[in-house]
Amino acid sequence: MIRIDRRSFVVGAGMMMLARPAYGARTITDSAGRTVELPDRINHVFAAGGPASVVVYAMRPETMVGWPRALRTEERPFIAPSQRDLPEVGLLTGRGDTANVETVLKMKPDLIVDYGSVRQTFATLADSVQQRTGIPYVLIDGRVGATAESFRLLGNIFGMPERGEAFGKYSDDLFKSLGTALKGMPEDQRPRVYLARGPDGLETGLRGSINTEIIERAGGRNVADAQDQRRGIANVSPEQILAWNPDIIITWDRNFHDKLAKGSDPLWQGIKAVKDGRVYLAPTAPFGWIDRPPSINRLIGLRLSWSFSSCLTLFSHSSTAACISLMSLTFFGCMIIIISFRARAGVFGSNRIATLCHASHPLLPATPRTKVNASPPISETIRL
Repeated sequence: MIRIDRRSFVVGAGMMMLARPAYGARTITDSAGRTVELPDRINHVFAAGGPASVVVYAMRPETMVGWPRALRTEERPFIAPSQRDLPEVGLLTGRGDTANVETVLKMKPDLIVDYGSVRQTFATLADSVQQRTGIPYVLIDGRVGATAESFRLLGNIFGMPERGEAFGKYSDDLFKSLGTALKGMPEDQRPRVYLARGPDGLETGLRGSINTEIIERAGGRNVADAQDQRRGIANVSPEQILAWNPDIIITWDRNFHDKLAKGSDPLWQGIKAVKDGRVYLAPTAPFGWIDRPPSINRLIGLRLSWSFSSCLTLFSHSSTAACISLMSLTFFGCMIIIISFRARAGVFGSNRIATLCHASHPLLPATPRTKVNASPPISETIRL
């Protein structure tokens, strides 16, 4: 469950009056239906959490004042040099929120952006922060189905409607293609998928949660169905995993993936996904492709999940790799090149590995790149 720590908003009234931007240049309605007055120019943006930082980086990277969490070593090469060393400013919302109003005011942003849930809890928080700081605060719908609309709204907010429209159309076309591919496929013929989080794989996202939207949208049947209205993250027992017996397991935890690949945990060895070699390690750099954070980076994961969990269609290595590389270049200014691909053991893991290298966006300063563990490309069509 997301925890909002409101203690951080109790600061001196004098501090709250500092660095207020000019209001009144224009008015927009955010995804929560809130009317927000924006300044004439938006040069500095504070991202309220991880999902917001990804979308701001994609839309207007030069406006970022910092990252909610400092970039890890493996993430840095994928990020443009001008944003690579931005400071860690903490979270206003999310699990383990660490920022406070004083931190926000110190950064002197013209705008605060949050991307994710637009429930009343977050609308109330946004109103409170905006009132206390005098800084406009917009909520953007982070549901995957709202991606195109959210891109267009962000384009208007940032004064870049053409960019917002281009990203929105890209998303619409992806969803349309996916819908066409899945059309006519009965629910009971779609693969049963388990998202394994953490080093023991016993944390997962319940069906309908933001953490598993991509898997479900790609045609996978999330086995973690609470049979009620619960959503979000849950811990499950080994006995429950055995009862679900999923066809596919997806994880981003390398330690957990390696444990299954080595066959060192008898608990998992009898599960269909493990026996069939359908345990997939999802990339996490520069941002997670399935979750972590649940932002627009999941569009890449949607394309990957569609390609590797769907039983419908044949996808060639070259077309899948090209699509993923184009999406990375389009949204994040980095090129991800899949050097090799092997279908049966975990994607991006085990001894049969899809290896990545990366290259700078041609519009950004070039940085030397090296290929890692490169092996001959596989060009044949892969049937899943």
